[in-house]
Amino acid sequence: MVIDVVLFFAGLVVGFIYLLIISNIYSSWQNLEECRIVNKASTPKTSFSIIISARDEEENIMSCIESITGMDYPVELLDIIVVDDHSTDKTAQIAGEFKNVRVLTNLLEGKKEAMKYGVEQAKNKYLWFVDGDSALHKDAARLADVHIQKYDSSFIACPIVYPVGKGLLNAFQVMDGVVNMAVTAAGINQQKFYLANGANMLVEKEAFHGLEGFKGNDHLASGDDVFLIQKMASNDPSRVHYLKSRRMAAVTKEETSWSSFWNQRKRWATKTGAYTHKGLFYLQVSIFMVHATIVALFALGFCIPISFFVGLLVLFIKGMVDYLFIQNMTSFFGVSKVNKWFIPAFFMYFPYIFFTAFHANFPSRYEWKGRQRK
Repeated sequence: MVIDVVLFFAGLVVGFIYLLIISNIYSSWQNLEECRIVNKASTPKTSFSIIISARDEEENIMSCIESITGMDYPVELLDIIVVDDHSTDKTAQIAGEFKNVRVLTNLLEGKKEAMKYGVEQAKNKYLWFVDGDSALHKDAARLADVHIQKYDSSFIACPIVYPVGKGLLNAFQVMDGVVNMAVTAAGINQQKFYLANGANMLVEKEAFHGLEGFKGNDHLASGDDVFLIQKMASNDPSRVHYLKSRRMAAVTKEETSWSSFWNQRKRWATKTGAYTHKGLFYLQVSIFMVHATIVALFALGFCIPISFFVGLLVLFIKGMVDYLFIQNMTSFFGVSKVNKWFIPAFFMYFPYIFFTAFHANFPSRYEWKGRQRK
């Protein structure tokens, strides 16, 4: 009887802790001011060098550049650079067909080197990093200009969103993506931890050079985004911001096969150990422990029947919290059609979080853009 009571209250505590964690994240998201273009007749002032590092993106590079050249922004304030990272397809050829687009060939190898080379050639005040498989909204540059004029940012983390397609794999990535945007915004807004996505981020060129850019994490193939924002925040957190706007979101391609998806998440997990801000570590551990506790309660149910029902209780609490959270986030980004996949995606998150936790602690080799990395 005593153990039944202990398990019941332990389950309630775990559910309550999870509720507090998600409520804190969503509250921070809600409190963050949404960036808007108040006066469309106003004259933009900020100049951008948009750097697109691309490798084997012949299927995407045209739509990427078209979205950028089609932005409602003065041409003289845009410097568009495509750095071809030794593509084996027609990426460079397609990019070269665009007027006012400079196409460069990466002198060394890898995305980070391509980005660095693009920075060396950049002419304007702000560096805007965009992936070759992403597309920007026509208002994106004006929104960035509005934000910069108001806050004088040194680093702006911008949202990314995956297009709504078909099936569980697509839906999971869309939901996971918008949740990550809320987590990213909350960390930056509360100055607890700093995340960013290299598919859509802006950096003041002077600040980039002042902190020696990517120096310090050259040994890692990826992580150009997270480590750069951490350096910026360590120098002056008051100038590091998240730009909250649906129209600022870069629409980026999702993984289309389960093997490529797990390979991508393995790659992302390998850089976790190099994060310098402990706030993210504590959040990740807390989320992991909630999932581990639910699994443990169900396993213990074979010996102590009440444990199974406590596991169901915690699972129900988590499910309700997750659904309300995801429903609000997908609604904000206009991708709520994926919510019909919520239940299978909800259960998929259990193996997913154990998979990423394992590879964060035991990094292994992975393939990225046709190259073997570790």
